[in-house]
Amino acid sequence: MYTHFDVRPDQVYGYVPPRDDDDRSNKDQLGGGGDGGNWLPDSPYGQKFNLSSIQTIRGRVQSIQRFRPMSDMAEGVRVMVKTDDNQTIEVHLGPAWFIERQQMQFKEGDEVRVIGSRVQIDGKPVIMASEVW
Repeated sequence: MYTHFDVRPDQVYGYVPPRDDDDRSNKDQLGGGGDGGNWLPDSPYGQKFNLSSIQTIRGRVQSIQRFRPMSDMAEGVRVMVKTDDNQTIEVHLGPAWFIERQQMQFKEGDEVRVIGSRVQIDGKPVIMASEVW
């Protein structure tokens, strides 16, 4: 993510640096190290992000879950969002190690606005979030 947006981790609002006692490096968790990262833009998952399919949705968080977007990836965090027109959409937020270190955490019932790329993963429509309020 940092390479893609050309920023350092300490430039991201709300970022909490890893603790010294973390047993894996962030690079391994992002880039396909020992635990199967593959969250980088040039990975098969990252290449699914498509600028021509950017959408904005509004709704309420129905659930927050850890998951693996693809079988060879490190765990991520997703939220299920029920939109104002009564659709439920899966939104991928990012790698769990990064999302869970943010100062702001989502909870069920929160109103959100999501901007992201609507893509198909394993035959299901999902939004790969680029911004969430």
